[in-house]
Amino acid sequence: MNLSRGHFAVRWSGQVRTVPENCRFVLLILRRAVLQKVHRLC
Repeated sequence: MNLSRGHFAVRWSGQVRTVPENCRFVLLILRRAVLQKVHRLC
């Protein structure tokens, strides 16, 4: 897989997409994952 500079491959719903490293979309996914873990502990 040839990826552009500052990009990385992400698998989403069975599809591989190339997104920028500073993409807010990735941050949102990480936030959701953390929030879910926190809610489970509560």
